[in-house]
Amino acid sequence: MSTPTDSPESTPPAPSPATPPVASSPEATDTSKKAKAKVSPARNAISMVLLIILLIVGGLELNALFQFNSAVDRLDKALEANEEDLLPKDQVEEILGKQADSPLQPDDPGTQATTYTWRGALRSHVLTGFYSYGDDPGMVKYEIGSAEATDPGGD
Repeated sequence: MSTPTDSPESTPPAPSPATPPVASSPEATDTSKKAKAKVSPARNAISMVLLIILLIVGGLELNALFQFNSAVDRLDKALEANEEDLLPKDQVEEILGKQADSPLQPDDPGTQATTYTWRGALRSHVLTGFYSYGDDPGMVKYEIGSAEATDPGGD
């Protein structure tokens, strides 16, 4: 007795009625192309250029912000460490790592003001320094936007 699997002349199983036969008609290939539309190379290039521009602008903004915050932190530490006297303008500029944007201008009674600016791609971060009068002006206080920090040694 032989089983149907033992015979070399066995026939392949017939397709079941539940699965439709695969047709190689042009209609079947057209629907697969419509489902997966190609993206234009111009669209890819524009997207890549916009992504690069966004990364550059973001990098410039973050760099300016980090430099500004670092300079303000160093200035705070120097002002706290130097409570007995005002910091000279030259020393403040060395701490900030920047020269003033303009010469000292008269401001409130008894002070002169100047600004230090860190420029990003879209925004600028400004620190306004207020100095005393004299041959060697000393920093009395500074302002950042609407916030104000005073010299810890002075009132």
